[in-house]
Formats: sequence, C-alpha cells, structure tokens
Amino acid sequence: MYKVKDYGAIGDGFADDTAAIQALLNQFGSISSSINSDPIHIDFEDNVYRITQPIVVKQNYLRLTGHGATLRCDGAAYGIFLSYDNSVNILTGVEIENLVVDGATIHGILIQGAAQARIKRMKICNSGSDGIAVFGSYALKIEDCECDDNGDYAYREQAFVKTYGQSSTLVHCIGNEVVRLRAYRNGYGGMAFYESWHPYVVRPDMEDNGGTSGRGISFETVLNGVIDTPYDEKSRYAVVIDKVERLMGSGHACGQNIVRSAQIGGEAVGGVTPYSVFIIGSDQNVIENGRFGGEVVINSTSSDNIVLPGTFILQGFTDNGANTRDLR
Repeated sequence: MYKVKDYGAIGDGFADDTAAIQALLNQFGSISSSINSDPIHIDFEDNVYRITQPIVVKQNYLRLTGHGATLRCDGAAYGIFLSYDNSVNILTGVEIENLVVDGATIHGILIQGAAQARIKRMKICNSGSDGIAVFGSYALKIEDCECDDNGDYAYREQAFVKTYGQSSTLVHCIGNEVVRLRAYRNGYGGMAFYESWHPYVVRPDMEDNGGTSGRGISFETVLNGVIDTPYDEKSRYAVVIDKVERLMGSGHACGQNIVRSAQIGGEAVGGVTPYSVFIIGSDQNVIENGRFGGEVVINSTSSDNIVLPGTFILQGFTDNGANTRDLR
C-alpha cells in the first residue's frame, strides 16, 4: 500500500498537493506500458487535499481508497480523470472508493475510454458541469455514490469519437451499471444516458433536480436499458425515453427499455403538472409495476409499448402511440 502523505502530500486543505499525488501515480507507468494485472493500492488518509489540476489515473488496476478524504478542487477542471491514451489501449480495472470530490470547474469524475472501473461510496458535489461523466466506456459499476449540487447532471454517459493516430472510431457506452445513486439539487437533472446500450440503473434516489424543466432519468437513443425501482421525490420529468440522434445517427434505435417497480411522486414542480414517464419516438418499452404520481405519456411517434398489471398511474395516461398495450 502506498500512502500519499508518505510521498509529499500535505493534506491540510491549503498546500497544493497536485504534484505529489500525481507523481506517486505516475511511477506505475501508463496504460500502454502496464503489464501488471494485480491491484496497486493508493491510500488517502482522512484529510483535505487541495488540487489545482486534475488527478489523472492512467495505470491499469489502480485502487484509490479515501477513508472519507476530500479532494478540494481549486481551479481543477476535473477532480479525477480516468484517461485513455489516444491509442488502441483501454484503461482497465481501476477502482476508487470513499473519496469526496468538491468543486471541480467541469466534471467531478471524468471516465473516458475505460473498462471495468468501479466507483464506490463517493460523494461528488459543486462541480460546474456533471458530477460523474462517462464517455465511451463499458462494464463500469457506479455504486452507492452521492452527487449533489452539480451544475448539470449527477451522472451522464455518452458515446464519443476516439482518435487512433490518423483515424477515428465511435466508442460506445455498453453494459454500465449505476447502483443506488443519490442525486440531489443538480442543475439539469439526475441521470442522462445518450446513445448507450444495456445500461442498468438500480434503486436511484433523486430529489429536486433541474427545476421546472429537469429530468430525473433521461434515456436518449438508448437500447435495452433497465430502470429498476427508481425513487423520485421531485422532478418535472421523472423518466424520459426519447430518440434523439447525436453522434450515432438515425440508424440507431431507441427502445426495448424497462421501467419497473417505480415510486415516483406527483408533486407539481413550479405549479406545473409533473410527468412520471414520457416516451418519445421510442418503441417496445415496458412499464411494469409501481406507483406513478404524475402523468404517463406515450407520444404519436412511438409504437408497441406495454403497460403491465400492477402499474398505478395517478394523474392520467395519455396514449397517442401505435399498438400500445395497456394491460392494467
């Protein structure tokens, strides 16, 4: 185990600890040079570490453990950056737990071109944009994290174009899990998934995200996603499933998503009626069980959606889609 304070970090909240922490991580090489598959443990004692640049993680199988320590960002664009190396190499198997990331000017944690990372028991707050931002990464697990008071979303994932020398390719987000995320008072909304395949969202707890236009969970051009047991106390749009082509174009379908066992409040946000589920241009989605306190709407560009028995919709069901099956 390597302790950051043994390698020059002060941890008093005033000294700039960026260089000391980064130098410790750098001595383990980079993605391309790493042949080690055994975890390397980096330990942060419970202190406040002021950083003025992102802490860049570029070593496979690194384990950062915080014991409740805080990375206080003072001008740092990101608190922690899980970084690909602009080649064919994917960062693999990084694990970060029990750290607070406070005040990044853009994203609290940025995960880009990574696989099989685990982010556990983190608190990310006061970021200028998203608390956790994920681009082109797969098989991630975000577990028992809390994202409060960030400028955009608590959690966002999206495909992105990754450059390999002179050529580029589109890298998807595939099979990522977000388990028991708590998202409070984020500027745009709770969670946003853009052009993702097979995301699995389990027991998210959301409150007061995005004001009168905010979305609790937004699936935009998402295929085969699951939203399992969401709790949303106050979002104008608690769950939105929407076909909005960004990078991947019109050929990428949206649909075959499941919203199940929901507990979504019906509080009017800013005096405007809330929507528990809003389906736009998306096919073959399933609403299964739960209490939906707001309206449920399926618009005219959607088809073959299903509402199963055990689903209670308290403020009305508007079905303008084709071939909807309401089996309540």
